[in-house]
Amino acid sequence: AEAVRERDGALLLVRDRFAAYDRPLAARVLRAALRRLGAVPGRTGTRLALEFISRAPSGRELRLRGGVCVTTEFGTARVERAARAEAETPPDRPLSIPAAEAGQGTLCVGGRALRACWGPATHASGQAVRIAVERAGFPLTLRGWAPGDRVRTRAGRRPLKKLFGEARVPLRERRRLPVLADAAGAVLWVPGVASAPECAPGPGERAITLSISDA
Repeated sequence: AEAVRERDGALLLVRDRFAAYDRPLAARVLRAALRRLGAVPGRTGTRLALEFISRAPSGRELRLRGGVCVTTEFGTARVERAARAEAETPPDRPLSIPAAEAGQGTLCVGGRALRACWGPATHASGQAVRIAVERAGFPLTLRGWAPGDRVRTRAGRRPLKKLFGEARVPLRERRRLPVLADAAGAVLWVPGVASAPECAPGPGERAITLSISDA
């Protein structure tokens, strides 16, 4: 497998491949990758970047001279121009679900446009969840991930940040995932990551289906 891959205009450095190289070879490969982005690191910058790529936990970021940003994402380190990494995205536009009556709407999280449909007989296209109406705490809100967000699981209340890590959701993708919260701000559902047990309806309990897909 190659140690350096290109994706979406950024370079992905495979961390375990770098770990298998001896120090001089790893340094040469890294400098070649950085030169492709217009950066020419010295010995100190190369050493710092190598240590960061080898040891930093997932989700950490390192800024190098020359306007390059290195972000660890599980088994890879993403290297890109800092200006690209900081490119302005449209502001989040949350969506309110005022009541259990059928409806639909659009929202934007992390620059990602989404469509939501809900109601007692809503056809579940894309990702969906069933919600117990009497225990839902309307109005509900679909929004982006906020610092400190936690969700109740069968193992107790857990931070979404921790659950994202366990689900191996890359840092940049976490901001693009919708979060469903109740009127008190409690998180009920994050597609593909977590669903609060109290959200699920019991037998015969009034419920709605909420479905989310890309707009």
